[in-house]
Amino acid sequence: MDLSDNYFALYQLEPSFDIDLAALKAAHRKLQTQCHPDKFSAEGAQQQRLAVQAMAYVNQAFETLSVNVKRAEYLLELAGCESNLENKTHQDPAFLMQQMEWREELSELRQLIASDEAVAEKKLQALYAEQRSLEQKIQAEFVKCYESGEFSACVAPLAKMHFTSKFAKELRAAEDELLDLD
Repeated sequence: MDLSDNYFALYQLEPSFDIDLAALKAAHRKLQTQCHPDKFSAEGAQQQRLAVQAMAYVNQAFETLSVNVKRAEYLLELAGCESNLENKTHQDPAFLMQQMEWREELSELRQLIASDEAVAEKKLQALYAEQRSLEQKIQAEFVKCYESGEFSACVAPLAKMHFTSKFAKELRAAEDELLDLD
């Protein structure tokens, strides 16, 4: 196993945003079996250290490739494009408005969880649907820019993907709160 391979090469996948997650998982299991430190327990300290390093690399690669937003960042990194998202602000007024509206709706949802579970569940499902729909559009925008080689244009959809991904986590947390009431 060559730890200098990029993550796609390690998993024998073509660099692309759209990947076969089943193939990624199957390759991950195979790589884990090949480099698991227990397999090298009789080989000495040096081989065990190398196995631990290989396993860490395999797991980092899997984590990166299995999460859409991380995979998008990695693709830009491979293309030599720095996303520099810490210093980016959203210039899209409609997207900024969507963020504000979702924040308000999430706040309302949290209040509903304590008072009306049925209405809270409906609101949660509606927010999930909106989030997934917007996320798919943003991902399609990223793919279009990436596949046309306009890597710097990928940064704006990537920043939006970060928001929709974070919002999905917040929705899952609200869902957990709702499920805890049962």
